[in-house]
Amino acid sequence: MNKKVKIAEKKYLKWVMLCIILISRCTLSVNAEEKESVVSISKEYTQIKFTITCDGISELDTKIISPSNREYEVSIVDDNTVECIVDKAKDQPCVAKGEWRIIVSNDSIREKMLINQQESDNGESLDQEGQDSEGEVPEEVIPNIGAVKVVVEGSKEKIVEADRNIVIATDIVGLVMYFRDDTFVVEWTDTSCGDVEIKVTNAGNMQVLDKQTVKGNLYEFDIDENKVSEIFVEIVPLVSRNIEGAANSYDISVYNHPNGTITYEDLEITNRDTIIATATLEEDYSIEIWNNGKLQEKTDVLTAGTHDFDLVTEVGDNDYLIYIVDEKGNKRSTAKHLQKDVVAPYLQFVQEYMDIITSNPSITIEGRVEEQDYFRINDLDVQVEGDHTFKYEYKLKEGLNRINIVAGDIAGNIQEYNASVTYVIPVEDPVDVRGVVLFIGIGVFLVVIVVYKLKKRRKGDMILDEDDPAFFEDKGNSKEKANKEEKGNSVRLMIKLNKYAVRNIVEMVTLLITGIVLLKVLMSMTVIQSNSMEPTLMTGDTVFFNKLAYVRKDISRGDIIAFWSDEQNALFAKRVIGLPGDNISFMDGYVNINGKFADESEYIGEDVETNSIKSFTVPDGCYFVLGDNRENSFDSRFFDNPYIKRESIKGKFLGKIGFSIQSLLGSI
Repeated sequence: MNKKVKIAEKKYLKWVMLCIILISRCTLSVNAEEKESVVSISKEYTQIKFTITCDGISELDTKIISPSNREYEVSIVDDNTVECIVDKAKDQPCVAKGEWRIIVSNDSIREKMLINQQESDNGESLDQEGQDSEGEVPEEVIPNIGAVKVVVEGSKEKIVEADRNIVIATDIVGLVMYFRDDTFVVEWTDTSCGDVEIKVTNAGNMQVLDKQTVKGNLYEFDIDENKVSEIFVEIVPLVSRNIEGAANSYDISVYNHPNGTITYEDLEITNRDTIIATATLEEDYSIEIWNNGKLQEKTDVLTAGTHDFDLVTEVGDNDYLIYIVDEKGNKRSTAKHLQKDVVAPYLQFVQEYMDIITSNPSITIEGRVEEQDYFRINDLDVQVEGDHTFKYEYKLKEGLNRINIVAGDIAGNIQEYNASVTYVIPVEDPVDVRGVVLFIGIGVFLVVIVVYKLKKRRKGDMILDEDDPAFFEDKGNSKEKANKEEKGNSVRLMIKLNKYAVRNIVEMVTLLITGIVLLKVLMSMTVIQSNSMEPTLMTGDTVFFNKLAYVRKDISRGDIIAFWSDEQNALFAKRVIGLPGDNISFMDGYVNINGKFADESEYIGEDVETNSIKSFTVPDGCYFVLGDNRENSFDSRFFDNPYIKRESIKGKFLGKIGFSIQSLLGSI
């Protein structure tokens, strides 16, 4: 066999293989599809117009076949619309009545794909050695035909004017079905199809559960999943219900329980603008949030896990529904009712309680309160009478009393009032020195008289001087002589006694004057009336101050001084903390002097805090004072004028005795 014959045989075998490949490829990769709709024309028309709508219909094959099997072609309006106008036949008075078929197929697309494959395969050639090489054919799949809608318009005249629309919709445009809790819902967007008939059947026993003709584009029907597990649904436009194949049929499971939970904040009433809801999802779902029938938020698909949402509140009632939505559109909700109240309680007082200064140990707070769930004064519950009035006796502590009065409701609304009352006690009362000195003088005088009387009894009734001539008189003198001189001795004795009495009185007066001078000039004595200096000076202690301590000596930080306050019209005893020019502030319960924390461990405990929101700069010639009992002391922190002038200082602490002289005098 020569070489040309061999080459011819090879070419023959090659074309056989190509045919086999083409047939196999076309069979595997090209899918043909065809949709047919039937419309029944029962009237006689001079002219009818078919308008057919489908996505990409300009690329599809569309045929209209009359009842006599005559085929009509369509003209393209746009990519998604074609139309066909049929006039009456010459031998017929009108357009034929009966069932007209509309067929939409993808045959033309399939043929184009086959041609493309053939053209690709024909590009193969033999190389110089006689070896063949093949071109690759791409695997393509024809897209499915979408929903087809047919509108038929008939006219008696030779013009196309609508006399009747007949809609055939094997697939209703935008049709979706899902469960919203236990309600089966059908929705569609194609309102041009007219009324729609929907029938729901129990797939278990084929019992018809519901059959309705729906006007609009929404159908809802409640189904008890405890009685029905699966339903069979038929949906068809009312005008097409008698046309075979026009109805859509579906088998749907009734079960609708997503693998997730919704929890809300434990509130029934609030005044907040938002509350928090938490979705705990075991699978991927989306979330819909509704409040009072309005969609508040719709999420994309969320991954499994925990997700928090801020729910906006409205004044009044809030009825929330949060749906967990699965991939099929089924929704299961969790409900929450919440009331939003933004009106605060009513609170009124019989007088103002701001910046009051009083020497009374308590103050009566009274007024009226309404629409409250609680009423408190400094966190203590206060009883409100049936007529909404209240009256509360508040015990004051020394110094500034800040009184917080709050009326509130469970929604969180509060009506608040902050009172400020300063309770002033003369911290140290001056002792009546003159009374004390008089008491001491009288006591000393009585003691001297008693001692004198005792001595007199020991020596007898006769008190003679060595200069008295009678002392040297002979004891053997006569009785007569003695009687004569007895009268003279008595006179001399009285003179002598008067001399001693005058001398004693002079001594007592001198002692009293000296004591008064010492007490008035050198020192002062007071009794502590409050606990502001505890534990250094206790309430009731009698305290002595050196008045001459600062004659030649400067006042030092830490000194305990007595000073007169014109502001409070009282004598006080406090400790000097700030000197002229010092900057005093308070931080974390400590005193800060000129930027450094003061070491006060000698006179106050570690657990004692000194607090104030103010800072102070001490002027020249003035001092800043605090009580040792920092948490209960009325001192420079609270004075209107916090600085003590040098001339107001009366003395330096000298000593104390642990009882009150005033009490002692009072008991006597």
